[in-house]
Amino acid sequence: MPTSPAIAAALLAYAAATDNRNVTEEAARGWAAALDERVTPADGKAAIDTHRATSTDWLMPAHVNAEVRRIRRARADAMGEVNPPAELADRPDMENAWRREYTRAICSGEEPGAATKRACDALGIAVPQQLDSPRRFGELGQLVRRPPETDQEAS
Repeated sequence: MPTSPAIAAALLAYAAATDNRNVTEEAARGWAAALDERVTPADGKAAIDTHRATSTDWLMPAHVNAEVRRIRRARADAMGEVNPPAELADRPDMENAWRREYTRAICSGEEPGAATKRACDALGIAVPQQLDSPRRFGELGQLVRRPPETDQEAS
């Protein structure tokens, strides 16, 4: 399922603030078809900011997709060990499904508590009272932006 034209239009409008592109309905539909379905408005804007800080190339959906993949990968790498609810220990299929949902939520930028709730809701189980959070979101959120390289740093 592609990104919605509304999200694509919002990202195009954000990009237009720095490159004066024309945001049309056709452009929004084209970008929606080209953007990865996991591009969120916040991650898309972060990707545009990174592109603007590190490249003089005309911004294309492929640039946004690549940076959003990097952002999501960084969040997944920083996530650490995931501890599903103990009640799933003897149910490996459900435990794996819980891990996938939790990881998907973290990679999308959700806080660990919200990711736990989303994973539990997806499986139709109650959120445990005491569940070890693998990392504080503040640490994961810091991974969204990579500092821009300057010409001086590159030499």
